[in-house]
Amino acid sequence: MIHQLIAALYNPQMELPHNEQFYDEVLKEINEYAVSSQLYFLMKQQGVLEETPLFFQKRLKANYQTALYQNIFIKKQMEQLFSVLEEIGIDTIPLKGVYFAEAYFGHIGARATTDIDLLIRKKDIQQAVQAVKGLGFDLEEEPIPSHFHISFSKRIPGSPFPLTVEIHWDILKETTADLQIEEFWNEARPLSPYERVKVLSDYHTLYLIC
Repeated sequence: MIHQLIAALYNPQMELPHNEQFYDEVLKEINEYAVSSQLYFLMKQQGVLEETPLFFQKRLKANYQTALYQNIFIKKQMEQLFSVLEEIGIDTIPLKGVYFAEAYFGHIGARATTDIDLLIRKKDIQQAVQAVKGLGFDLEEEPIPSHFHISFSKRIPGSPFPLTVEIHWDILKETTADLQIEEFWNEARPLSPYERVKVLSDYHTLYLIC
């Protein structure tokens, strides 16, 4: 059902469904795929949200607001990390997350995120780990053999879930791929106002997401 809704949003010759039962069912798929924020922002942008049942609007809005507040908090935590990594001279690239939402979905709240993923050069991993731990991310998860990242978490007051930082040195398992990650670094562009924080090129962002 969600495909029918998405098709109507992108095809001007199609009308939005008017059956309330449809929206009741499609909410289940929206929750399953965790795309409330994307659909809410897109439908608001196109001015069609008000054409849907009120219960559907309220559910999307509530989920969007939860994602928005969470993303704002996560962005503040990322900015602290960036400042520390800049200070000690470590290059980093945020993967997915809030900057991805802003750049490709049009708004910080338009795509929910729950953790922080940072790409660090392999030679800088240990120094980055110490910096991350220094900001309170001291709950270390057991590393996964042959994987490409390590994870550190910290408890957040008032939240049942900790916030996790994943430090990546690659984006694919070393045992299943021969990826030249330095190409990603070479084509990355600076993220203002930082000097050592960069964002992936559009091409490599597409590759990462796929």
